Amino acid sequence: MKVAVIHVLKKLNTEHKKDLLHEISKEIKKSEKKPDIILLPGGYFISDTYMGEYDFDERKKILEKQFFSKELKSFSKNMEAAIVAGIDTGKDAWKAKGDQMCVAWNETGVLGIGRKVWTVNGDEGQNYHVNFDDFGTSHRLVKIKNKKILLCSCYDGYGTEGDCAQQNNRLKNTKNIFFDHKLLKKDISELKEKGKKKWNDLLDKADMAFISIHNFSNEGFGSGKGYWTRGIRARSKKDHKDFAIFGASHFENMDMGENANRFSAKNGIDLDIKKEIRINNGKANTAIIRFYEI
Repeated sequence: MKVAVIHVLKKLNTEHKKDLLHEISKEIKKSEKKPDIILLPGGYFISDTYMGEYDFDERKKILEKQFFSKELKSFSKNMEAAIVAGIDTGKDAWKAKGDQMCVAWNETGVLGIGRKVWTVNGDEGQNYHVNFDDFGTSHRLVKIKNKKILLCSCYDGYGTEGDCAQQNNRLKNTKNIFFDHKLLKKDISELKEKGKKKWNDLLDKADMAFISIHNFSNEGFGSGKGYWTRGIRARSKKDHKDFAIFGASHFENMDMGENANRFSAKNGIDLDIKKEIRINNGKANTAIIRFYEI
């Protein structure tokens, strides 16, 4: 499978991001690399409708009515590739009425949705409403070129570590579960354990994980160094089969600092970048396209 991962400048607005898709198309066509799937960062586009309490069919309808649906379907058609992009709801996607999703598209519309279930400790864990059904929904697992891909929104990447002490600790972060048409805040430990099992059952079926990451700083605590090197890369080593993980993120600037060679791994080892293209708007690099083959 041929994969293109797109890292993007954080400060770009929506119009710039729409234009950037056209620039990416031109550059990929010139490269003659022809990826089967293209990964974009978390929150690449913003929806105006909260979807946390809906099932897949309702979310699909809502997403395909959003302005960016046309953009992503056209991008997919032009590239002859599946597109995986992060979609958020509202500016405060970590709050109660926010969504953080990793969504797969082709030229006809939505193929799969992975809404965030692994929350960050603190404000997000206290506020974000996790939908129980999202732990194990089959619509989180999409099949591209005979590979089953687990769709992960940002911190969901840590969920790929499987059943272990770290995963159990992260499960404690979530304080709100939407289950059986009700929002539950108390006595949810057993429900979270059931959700974790459903997630791990889905993880065992996957050949790879795609993570739409919201953003990293270029250096220091907020960079991807800890997230990737000490966390996600290690999780791509699964004893029973080959497993690959790809991540795409926004960055403060496209020098990427400590993150220069990260965000793709197989069996615990960083993958070689087959080709890299930098897109420049005349003032600064706005995106980096990296091509991989597995």
